[in-house]
Parts: sequence; C-alpha cells; structure tokens
Amino acid sequence: MTGPFSNTVTNLGKNDTGYLCLMLPFPPSVNSIIRCIKSRRIKTPLHTDYMEEAVRVIRKQPHRLISAPVGISLALGRPDKRKRDLDNHAKAVMDALVVSCVLADDSQVQRLEMWWDAEIIGARVEITEIQ
Repeated sequence: MTGPFSNTVTNLGKNDTGYLCLMLPFPPSVNSIIRCIKSRRIKTPLHTDYMEEAVRVIRKQPHRLISAPVGISLALGRPDKRKRDLDNHAKAVMDALVVSCVLADDSQVQRLEMWWDAEIIGARVEITEIQ
C-alpha cells in the first residue's frame, strides 16, 4: 500500500529483555481522526485508513495479546519540519494496539512516555508489562 502511512522500518519484534517492540506508521493527530458533529464524536476516514495500515504492519511483526497493566514508550520520527503537538499522536497508536489485538484495552496503559526521535521513521512502540 502506498500513501501517507506506508513509510515504516524493519521489525524489531520481541527482544531479549522481555518487552514487546513494534514499528508502526507515523500516526495522525487526534485532531484529524475524530470530528465532533452535533455533539457526537465521529471517527474520520483517516482514522479508518490508519487503523487498516497499522493492523497490516503489526500483523507482519511478532506480537502477542497482552492483558496485564503496561507501560508504553513511544518514539516518533518527525515526518516533516512542521510544528506538531507530540501528545496528539498517542490516541491513534493506542487504538491501533487494541484493534490489532496487542492490548486487550488501552485502559491497561499505566505509564506513557513519548519523545521525538530523529532516527525513527514512523513510530517505535515499546510495551513493558508492569508487575
């Protein structure tokens, strides 16, 4: 698939230290995936497109369903030089992890850290189960 979500890097899979690491396409901002229409929140076609691409990418990588509380480290590579709010991109990633059956529910996330990383193309998601 070509398009805004096709720029991903190689799979890192489950590493030796026991956490899951996945590569995803760069996520759209929450401002572009949800619209309010007559006081109802509606998911946009961009949300659907991203979910389809993210699920396709995740299915190509080793993963498993996690139902325990987790911490997530999310590194995003800037796709261009535009000014962006980092935190607006977390929602699409969390939704993709649930839709692709990596997380049972995004309410499991007990800790979330995010940063821009010039070495990343798209998004690198590291998931650690919290004991």
